[in-house]
Amino acid sequence: MNYLRIPHSLYRAVIAHCRQEAPKEACGLVAGKSGKALYVLPMPNVAANPERHFLVDREEQQSAFRFMAEKGWELLCIYHSHPTAPPIPSTGDIAQAYYHNALYLIVGLRVPIKPDVRLYRFVKQTRRMVAVRLIVQQPGQPKRSHNRESIGYILWGCSLR
Repeated sequence: MNYLRIPHSLYRAVIAHCRQEAPKEACGLVAGKSGKALYVLPMPNVAANPERHFLVDREEQQSAFRFMAEKGWELLCIYHSHPTAPPIPSTGDIAQAYYHNALYLIVGLRVPIKPDVRLYRFVKQTRRMVAVRLIVQQPGQPKRSHNRESIGYILWGCSLR
């Protein structure tokens, strides 16, 4: 998958969760279908050093996967924050990219009132993250097709005002 379409309300929920958890790294899952986000599942960060790393609680993660399966949804995206750094994948982020079919959203909070949000796809062959399109759908914005000419709102490097 090379894009994620997320309603503005869910995008704001991710940002709010990341701000709320600062100075710790926030983490969570985005569920949906066919590249369209339908639900955000904030997860507890149980890392030994949550200010510098994230680790999703195993039991909460399994519960979230069961919930998604019951709804017929899939894991579209794993998100986390960088409270004091830009939203660029760290070596730790890359090493923990276990879900190769999911996208990875990073919220940079160096300037908390203007978060820098970027979306990546893990490329297994090169063990690198590549930027992909993040489409934030504004309330009332019509559904658009996904060809280059009609990508409407913002792609990578999103900011919330």
